[in-house]
Amino acid sequence: KIITLLIQIFEKANRVTENALIAFQGLCVGAGESIDLSEIGKYLKYALESQDDDCAKLACGIISDLAGAMQDGLNQYLEDFVPCLHNILRSPDTDRKIKLPALQALGDLSLNSGDQFNQRYLNETLVILNAAASMSTQLEQIPNDDQDTLEFLADLRESLLEQYGTILIAISDSTDL
Repeated sequence: KIITLLIQIFEKANRVTENALIAFQGLCVGAGESIDLSEIGKYLKYALESQDDDCAKLACGIISDLAGAMQDGLNQYLEDFVPCLHNILRSPDTDRKIKLPALQALGDLSLNSGDQFNQRYLNETLVILNAAASMSTQLEQIPNDDQDTLEFLADLRESLLEQYGTILIAISDSTDL
């Protein structure tokens, strides 16, 4: 019933709204393993693809929460979510405040979806992580007084280390690699 109500909010507003996504995230944390994404999944995908940075960031967090709660039950939605996450990370136009949650979501999907993720998305994910790692170490191109960028790059390096570790755990647990 809650999901139906949230979908009605999206439809009435004619867009995915930040407040409804916050409510959905609370539901995911409380009852994530029993959520049916068949109806609301398209709204999550829309939020990931939207120009609304706050909605995209929330959608990344929701996917992370769902990955932990649903584990391989989220496999049927990988083709909807993973390409969107890859696009967020590849795009130079995407606000950097979305990139770290997108990295987290990919790591959580890799860990909890296992073989399905690894077979279809591991190589492309590693290419993206490698490009991000390379970019995060090119500090000579950043002015010393640009503290926001320097702090972001430090956070990016830390997140990359976490996600590489998560992906290595997922690979070691994989039966098909």
